[in-house]
Amino acid sequence: MLFKKTLLAVAALAFAGAASAVTPVVGSFQVTLKIESKCTIATLADVGLGTRQAGVGSGVANTAKGSTDISVTCNDGLPYSIGLVAASNPTNITGGGWLLGASTTLPEKIPYVMRTGIDGGGLNWGSGANVIGETGSGVAKIKTVFVSLASLSFKPDSYSDTVNVTVTY
Repeated sequence: MLFKKTLLAVAALAFAGAASAVTPVVGSFQVTLKIESKCTIATLADVGLGTRQAGVGSGVANTAKGSTDISVTCNDGLPYSIGLVAASNPTNITGGGWLLGASTTLPEKIPYVMRTGIDGGGLNWGSGANVIGETGSGVAKIKTVFVSLASLSFKPDSYSDTVNVTVTY
């Protein structure tokens, strides 16, 4: 009988040790995802103001105007702004620039302005306080920039400038 009690005590101790060996240890990990803000610019076509006769003064018939579309795609709900800066006049924030003559002897500069509306309508479109604000929708939004100059009373030459488009988000 003593043998059975001893065997029972040893078995109980063995099971007690096994029970304490299955106590779980808990750890954890995180699942993470970062979605970055993103905007893209597309369909930037040149603005051609045509060919005009030299020396013609100012007046409605003697102005030049053109436009191009700027297509911007940004994440849904992402606020952004579109700024325009003429390379010929980078400190002008009101949308003005200079068409520079290609001639190496006394090149002229023809002033032009960029606006949000046709025929001088809308707002000046430049940089700083003169940007166009939008909110992304995940699909392309198209904005048209209108370029005009008020006089063609300049020397014969080929004139051009580069406009840098900046999307800030």
